[in-house]
Amino acid sequence: MNLNAWVSRAEAAFIAGVSAGTVGKWRARGWVDQAGLRRSLQVRQVAGGRMRYRLGDVLEAERDTFLSRKGHRSQSVA
Repeated sequence: MNLNAWVSRAEAAFIAGVSAGTVGKWRARGWVDQAGLRRSLQVRQVAGGRMRYRLGDVLEAERDTFLSRKGHRSQSVA
């Protein structure tokens, strides 16, 4: 998998296993990585004003969000 590939929001969401809305939130708000640093997605604007997302950044955001103690997905369900 090429982590430097530029993909659409729908493609990024599908590969990361999250919603397209989540990818949009990571772009707009960013996320906190495992070192406690605020990160945001790198994007490129292409023809028609559409955005492309760097796949490696999307996968890092998904991993960091999943591993975050504050992330709702990391909490076990009783």
